[in-house]
Amino acid sequence: MRGTSKTQRLRADLRILTTSDVHATVFTYDYVANRVARGRGFAQLATAIEQAKANHPNTLVLDNGDFLGGTALADFSVEMFERGKPMSDPVIAAMNAVGYDAVGLGNHELDFGLPYLRKACAEARFPMISSNLDVVESAHPGHVPEVILTREIALKDGTKHKLNIGLLSVLPPQTVAWNDAELKGMASTGEILSAAKAASMSLRAKGADIVIALAHTGLGESQENAGSILLNDTLADAVILGHTHEVHPPIAETLSPKEQNWLMPGFGGRYLGILDLALEISTDPSTPAARTWHCGKARAKVRAIAPETLASPQVLEETHQAHRATRAHLDQVLTRITHPLSAAFGLTHPSNALQCVAEALMHELGPHIDPALTARAPLMAAVSPARYGGFDGHQNFLHIPSGNLRERDLVGLYPFRNTVELVELSSADLRIWIGHSSQIYRQITPDPTPNARPQELLEASAIPYFCDTIFGLTYRIDLAEPPGPARVKDLAQSGEVLRPDQRVLVLTHSYRLSLLQHLLGSLCVHPMPKTTVRRLVRQYMRKNPTLSFDSTRVWSLDLPNGAYVAFRGPRPSPDLTIPSDLDALPPDAEGFARYGMRAAPR
Repeated sequence: MRGTSKTQRLRADLRILTTSDVHATVFTYDYVANRVARGRGFAQLATAIEQAKANHPNTLVLDNGDFLGGTALADFSVEMFERGKPMSDPVIAAMNAVGYDAVGLGNHELDFGLPYLRKACAEARFPMISSNLDVVESAHPGHVPEVILTREIALKDGTKHKLNIGLLSVLPPQTVAWNDAELKGMASTGEILSAAKAASMSLRAKGADIVIALAHTGLGESQENAGSILLNDTLADAVILGHTHEVHPPIAETLSPKEQNWLMPGFGGRYLGILDLALEISTDPSTPAARTWHCGKARAKVRAIAPETLASPQVLEETHQAHRATRAHLDQVLTRITHPLSAAFGLTHPSNALQCVAEALMHELGPHIDPALTARAPLMAAVSPARYGGFDGHQNFLHIPSGNLRERDLVGLYPFRNTVELVELSSADLRIWIGHSSQIYRQITPDPTPNARPQELLEASAIPYFCDTIFGLTYRIDLAEPPGPARVKDLAQSGEVLRPDQRVLVLTHSYRLSLLQHLLGSLCVHPMPKTTVRRLVRQYMRKNPTLSFDSTRVWSLDLPNGAYVAFRGPRPSPDLTIPSDLDALPPDAEGFARYGMRAAPR
């Protein structure tokens, strides 16, 4: 009588350790403020990762993109590369020391151009993946559309089995448009869901036992943030989301990990995502080669990096020279300012810091613009706050004391490597642009009740960087109106109200072009010298040994009669002038100061 084979089911656990949007934060250091800032960066993450590996024999360390740029450390490395004096990329050196198994590309990996990304790929001891970024062969940086990592997995019965782990990665399809100056004609991006599906099917066909999606996209159903669509599909056994700097599931030390197969591990090297997958392998003793892996329960949690976490000696050893060189570079004096430059109240009051950037752009680029253009259309400049609270906390407000202005102050004034662009618009289009910028403000209702509770002025999810001030104009923003063009009142230039068909020229930057194209459809962009905003501002400062800027009022916020609003802002300090029309309110739980503002009498 012949025996019958019996299927065996063996179990194993796989722990996936993930980061996202670290933005070149290697050290526990704020280069702009020139101070230690603990609880962040690859140096402390390395220790947290080793601790999370303890008692977990099967681990995978992944990053979900936007790791290469975002601090002065990264910018200095790129500047040296552009000068023909390349150094080892400190971010890649740190990630090699951490021991990443693979990473997905985010949109900001393309900010420095394809040659620099090629250098980074060559230095990395891990694959860089993007399933929806196509680059022409002659400029290809070396990333792969997908990868299978083969690991010997320890099962709970003490035996080991081979596991083929398929990895795909997607980034926002707008990435090429955001980096048009660097990528035009050399790269294209595909839609997130279709690219992820195609990569998943390809990985399964090539023998992947499980598939993990590194999705540099936030929760939502838009082209840019398509995470909710991905999670509703069964294309992957685990999904890592990012891009919007959020933390999911929320950190709550007293709660158990959440049963879900996805997470978002925050930003800035401040968090570590931990996703535990329960795996099961089915084997038939009569055919040892036949096996099938299944994913069971998944548990997700995110840990904040504790300030007291020790920094990894290996990461510090690999990157300390770049750190010292960056600090020396940032200590260079560019000019002297007679008054503080501040954007600390730049969403409610005039900001001479934003005005400084605008004047530098118009002064440095004005001579390069065809006089025939400026004869028919006045020249203006759009600038927005960069350091204004938000995710980076109550210390993240731009305020540069009078005296020597150094390179680090310039980085705080304009931290991005965006290139300058010149657009020509009608005043009607300009009104749409300003109305969109005003989305940061909530609609305010009249409230004549004495001692009424203040209404919140700012939308909690709004990003100040998208709130442009158009220097060269004056206008009012009527907060009794809902967000949109109808809010924009008395749009004028040199005291003359603009006609709807009046043409204007506005200096802006490469990242803003895609938003304007989305808002306005077609867009008239005039050719300009290829240079970054920060480089132009530096050039302007070096030409002027001493600079002084008053706070010119461009716009005003109109509150309905009787309305009283509140917002959070910087903590008081000896050299910070608080506008006289603001009331001090009790601080909030996150350490921000709170201020109240009442409608002006009419």
